[in-house]
Amino acid sequence: MTVNHYIVVDCRWCEEFFQIPATPKQQKELDKPRSERMFMQDIFPELSLGDRELLISGTCGTCWDKLFPGETEEEGE
Repeated sequence: MTVNHYIVVDCRWCEEFFQIPATPKQQKELDKPRSERMFMQDIFPELSLGDRELLISGTCGTCWDKLFPGETEEEGE
């Protein structure tokens, strides 16, 4: 994967900024309307669940854990 740039996302809860690496192809797919684009795990298979959730909901992993304590999600479930 050749990363040409980063997508800058701010958490809607703590307002911290995060940089997500992306290729031009991934950025193009992400820019499509949600109803027309691939699933996030198919666009960004190399990202962690937390980074993909940040792109989906605007919630970072730390804030997600505060909002939903005790809930864990594992790959493949």
